[in-house]
Amino acid sequence: MSQETGSPIIGAPDFMSPEQSVCCHGKNVSEEISSPPQSVSQPVIDVRSDIYSLGCTLFFILTGQVPFGGEEYSTSEKKMEAQRLQALPPLSDYRNDVPERIQQNLNRMTEKSLDVRYNSMSKVIDALEQRPKTMHILLIIISANLLTALILSILIRAFVFQ
Repeated sequence: MSQETGSPIIGAPDFMSPEQSVCCHGKNVSEEISSPPQSVSQPVIDVRSDIYSLGCTLFFILTGQVPFGGEEYSTSEKKMEAQRLQALPPLSDYRNDVPERIQQNLNRMTEKSLDVRYNSMSKVIDALEQRPKTMHILLIIISANLLTALILSILIRAFVFQ
């Protein structure tokens, strides 16, 4: 539930596309989604919403942080507003070993404008595969992060259940 309005929120605000947050938060799309304003009364929610959410998930996997975390985003409404109006922080704020090409793909996956965002998963995959080395680096980073999370989980369980 939204803390401010009591309206149900479907989905996780940390990974919610701008058009989903507009739908859940009751804002008019033409007022909320950046350039160019759309002239429809209901948001278009399609595969591009999933691609945006996947971009947020990729951001989380690469950085260990949600795109809009911290005190300034302490409520669901603040997170959804940030999803509508702010660009994701650059990956370089969190790590310096991610190729610029991955940042460019992530930017396009999380573009606020539906017209600019990738419109199919095959296009996301094609963009990542244009440079196989980039795809391999991305997979290595993701694997290393997942392995680290697994090891930490094992250590925490061992410590907690001793």
